[in-house]
Amino acid sequence: MGDQLVLRGTLAGHGKNWVTAIATSRENPNLVVTSSRDKSVLVWQLTHDADPDNYGYARRRLTGHSHFVEDVVISSDGQFALSGSWDGTLRLWDLNTGITTRRFVGHSKDVLSVAFSADNRQIVSGSRDRSIKLWNTLGECKYTITEEGHTEWVSCVRFSPSSANPLIVSAGWDRLVKVWNLTNCKLRTNLCGHTGYLNTVTVSPDGSLCASGGKDGVAMLWDLNEGKRLYSLEANDIIHALVFSPNRYWLVAATSSAIKIWDLESKVVVDELVPEFENVGKKSQPPHAVSLAWSADGQTLFAGYTDGIVRVEEYTNLPGIEYMQHTAKKLYKKYLSDNARLQVDMSTKMRQDIEDKLVMPTMDMFKPAIVKVKTGLLQDSLLRYLSSPIHDELQTDLEIPQLVRDMTAARNSGKLELPHLDSVLGHPKYMSNFKKYLASQHAAENLIFLEEVEEFRRLPSSQIVLRNAKKIVDKYINKATAKAPLPLAKELHDTMVMSTDGMEKSFFTNAVHDIMHLLRQDEAPEFLDAPMFMVLVGAWASLDETYARKQLVGDLELAYFRHRFHAICETKRDRPKS
Repeated sequence: MGDQLVLRGTLAGHGKNWVTAIATSRENPNLVVTSSRDKSVLVWQLTHDADPDNYGYARRRLTGHSHFVEDVVISSDGQFALSGSWDGTLRLWDLNTGITTRRFVGHSKDVLSVAFSADNRQIVSGSRDRSIKLWNTLGECKYTITEEGHTEWVSCVRFSPSSANPLIVSAGWDRLVKVWNLTNCKLRTNLCGHTGYLNTVTVSPDGSLCASGGKDGVAMLWDLNEGKRLYSLEANDIIHALVFSPNRYWLVAATSSAIKIWDLESKVVVDELVPEFENVGKKSQPPHAVSLAWSADGQTLFAGYTDGIVRVEEYTNLPGIEYMQHTAKKLYKKYLSDNARLQVDMSTKMRQDIEDKLVMPTMDMFKPAIVKVKTGLLQDSLLRYLSSPIHDELQTDLEIPQLVRDMTAARNSGKLELPHLDSVLGHPKYMSNFKKYLASQHAAENLIFLEEVEEFRRLPSSQIVLRNAKKIVDKYINKATAKAPLPLAKELHDTMVMSTDGMEKSFFTNAVHDIMHLLRQDEAPEFLDAPMFMVLVGAWASLDETYARKQLVGDLELAYFRHRFHAICETKRDRPKS
């Protein structure tokens, strides 16, 4: 990922009651509306204050519902909010005055979900009475969908934003996603595949896809035009909310253990958010997210939790060491801390040693944990895996027959060693099959830990280096941003400034050569002091794939380069003129 989601603030106003839904506005980016089990709707004004506790304030509380408010949405013009409650009613609120302009009565049981059509002229609601109702904005029910409807609670309803293909999509506790033609409210498609009740369904910004999730812990992607399932994404926990990113091809899920973000092209988790909670014991259940919303520009993610707090995550371009610290802390919190949900087994001392390194992380800080995990996999899981029917599935794979035979022979001879495990981990198909086995044994966390640590170890040659390169270019080379830019040749200057996003080692190598050429002149240029020289040489070194190891002795390198610089200057000063 180019940027990193970082917790920037919180919105607290619902006490300890669940934040059941969050709505944002394209017309007013600093407006956020939340609903809660405290029976109210809050209208927030965002301030984006650096103090995380003052990220925004509740400018108005909307009251009138007599039971939990389960859902809230904002009209596309940003003027109205629509809420649905367990009191069986919907309410339309004027956000400028806070007054209820319409009250919608018709459901016989709790209203679980509401939505505005793209043109704001129609409203849809789903209820525990198993019906879907279509309303106008005057509060009149124009149609009640019961024929071929859900046989259990209707947990979520959404309009498609596509005007070319007007649809309503609903999800229910009968495990079905249903697609309805908006023009006649007739069933178009039943989307089947889930094995548990559904909590949520969301439609992509272009209206071509929808995603559903619930009890079975699987997010399913559906093609709304073709009416068929595309693929599934394993969340490995109950899914409470789903939302597509408005500007990236991503899907976000709020689960009972974490917020997961998938890249839908690669179908991999690109980020996982697990906030730090105070005073949560090992046996108590920490809060979890049950509602999600993106800002219209896709840069800010709002997540509502069961502790009554909205946590605000923003995409931020962290400079090198901060990015590394942030990533290391996430890994530690997820797998090694006392409250880790997927805790990897290791000694207290080993955990403490790793925790101590979080202040100044290194690429090898997790090495003891890697050795511990690999040893455990080798002594236990790998042996059982090689004897399992899941491993037998690879016997017919024509791509890796020799590797399968080698692994089977090592198992039969009792000579399994770490290189055998590394062979499994190093082959994508074998790795996937091994992960499938571990998941069936509810023991996949060790393998996932190894994967994520390997991603962390690759940071210096990708994310961190490029961040530092951009920072260096802007500070010392780019004439538009640098206070005292280095006088490099115009062609080299332009190349470096324009190519920061795809920085290569050769760019900094050329810069260093340019400066060394200046140093070979009779006198060192006045602008070139030791720190500037270090910046360039350090950046050049950081683009070397071996730089991760050099970080461990960074202070020594700094002293060495500074010494070399002054030695060059001294040599020139003492050199006789020719």
